[in-house]
This record gives sequence, C-alpha cells and structure tokens, in this order.
Amino acid sequence: MKQGETHLRILAVDPSRRGFGYALFEGRRRLVEWGTTDIRADKDRVALQRIEELIRRYQPMTLVVEDCGHMRSRRNPRVRQLTEQMLALARSSGIEGCALPLPVMYQEFSKKGARTKYDIALTLTRQFPVLTLRLPPKRRAWQSEDSRMSIFDAAALGYTYLVRRRRA
Repeated sequence: MKQGETHLRILAVDPSRRGFGYALFEGRRRLVEWGTTDIRADKDRVALQRIEELIRRYQPMTLVVEDCGHMRSRRNPRVRQLTEQMLALARSSGIEGCALPLPVMYQEFSKKGARTKYDIALTLTRQFPVLTLRLPPKRRAWQSEDSRMSIFDAAALGYTYLVRRRRA
C-alpha cells in the first residue's frame, strides 16, 4: 500500500430511482460507511442536500460517481443532470470529483471473474464481509432491481477508483 493510502477517504455515490446508495472508503481495504437514502419528493434537491451532509460529516478527499456522459451510459436525463450537479457540489466543497465510466468498472471486476452486477456484488461481499447482510437475492428477469443494489454499485465505483489510483 502506498504511503498515505490508508488515510485516503473517498465517497462513492450511485443515484437510483428511489434516492441513492453510497459507500465511504478509507483506503482500498477499509469500508467505513455505506447505505441507501430514500427520497420521495423533490429528489434532486434533497439528494444534493443529503450528499452535502455526507461530505461535511465524513470530509472525503474525492467524490466518485458514474460517468453518465460516457457513450455507453444508459442513465436518464434527470440522473445525468444530477450527476453533473454532484460533481459541481464536490468542486464547491473543495474536494475532487471523479466520474468513472462503467466499462472501466466492469473491466476491473472481470479480472476477478465478475461479469454481472450480481457477480460484482458477491465479489464485494468477499472483500468486505460487512456487506453480506445487505446483499439482496439474485434478481429474476421479471423483477425490478432491489434498491440495496445501489450500495453495491457505489461500492464498486469507489473500489475501482481506489484500485486504479493505486496503480497510477
């Protein structure tokens, strides 16, 4: 581990239709906090307020989100705009904002044999056993995605950022 990596605190956020999931890391090996936030009304404004609270409380060095501007991103326009607003919030809070393309994340996890979102979630539970209780059952084709998956999506983005940063 590089000098100072243990003190590298990053917050990864994944917007979902019901709110957002988040994961806070201190270095590559320590998942400090994680969860979901359900938002019923005025989703963007409330989401930005809650993310600002997380930034104030945990004082991360970097906010990591999905790169919704990437050509393979399938996010709707509202989430694309919210992601841009989250990056602007990071800048105005004096921290780095990083937009990570999903293909980069999938490429990183494919090295561990994980090719689907659920495989990635299982890989994360092996790396961070505290997440095991939050792992939803495997989704069937006709089912909607469980809101807890946004925790794993955020954790996967954060973990990928940290692994790639370590190599740089």
